[in-house]
Amino acid sequence: MNIILEGFWGIGKSTLAHTLQDTYGYTFIPEPTTQYLETPPEDYSIWYRDQYCQITTNLHAGMYSQPIVMERSIISTMAYAYVHNTEIDFTYDVFEQLKEWYRANSCLIVFLYADMEMVYARHFWVRDRELMKKYQEFYTYVVPYRYDLPTLPLNQFRNAKRKNTERMVHTIMRAIHEQRIAQVNVVVFRRNTEGDVEVLVLKRNQHKGGFWQTISGGIGPGEFLSQGALRELQEETGIHGQRERLHPVNFQFSFMGEEGYELNEYIFTYQIQEADAIRLSHEHEDYVFLSVAEAKEKVNYESNRTILDYAFG
Repeated sequence: MNIILEGFWGIGKSTLAHTLQDTYGYTFIPEPTTQYLETPPEDYSIWYRDQYCQITTNLHAGMYSQPIVMERSIISTMAYAYVHNTEIDFTYDVFEQLKEWYRANSCLIVFLYADMEMVYARHFWVRDRELMKKYQEFYTYVVPYRYDLPTLPLNQFRNAKRKNTERMVHTIMRAIHEQRIAQVNVVVFRRNTEGDVEVLVLKRNQHKGGFWQTISGGIGPGEFLSQGALRELQEETGIHGQRERLHPVNFQFSFMGEEGYELNEYIFTYQIQEADAIRLSHEHEDYVFLSVAEAKEKVNYESNRTILDYAFG
């Protein structure tokens, strides 16, 4: 399993990468540095873009022994452009090359972060609150919803204490073992003859709790979000979904999964047509279409009610 480490400056990516290298034999691709250049680049953004372009080309050419752990990628250059509201020519061409490699090779993108107050208290390199907020926004919303890539969030602190590197490595390896790095929730709906929304809710069988919910399931390393959402749709309803009918909801939340580590849950809506027949999986025993208000009363979890509010509020 290949790993890309993204995240705030000075938060421990290098140490984590070295530990993965020493403990599990990963090939470490460090972040490009201008430290040893005789002449500083005229434009640092362009210089970094070109370095990541070369690294991505090398990945495609198989020049690194796999598995690799990469400290930052072209995604970091895109984050810089997003935060500073600028464009860097040809950045997205390099990104598409990285996505092709991601598609062909099992890969996990880890986002190392810290709560904002901890960032300021620990004197990390970047002190601008708005900049840090936009940086986290990029990895939380833009990367998954615009670019279809899930990330595994890894908070550097617990109870105001910095986690040791071994603990973070354990979390990463646990996520790889469980093949679960994120959660997706698909709110299926239709419109009745009056044009009103009717939401599909499913009842889990008694062995699975016997409660009502919308469609949800895990996303594995190397899987695109839309790919995972359509897979869950098919597995739980029998519907072979179409990508153009799947729409992201600009809402995401994190929770502690039963596996023992933090997961992001990403939300989509999917409008079915009259010809789409529901065929339940073995995990469910019943289904019903309800108004949004009725569906909110029916579902078991508060998070499901919040999702419905964001999807149709």
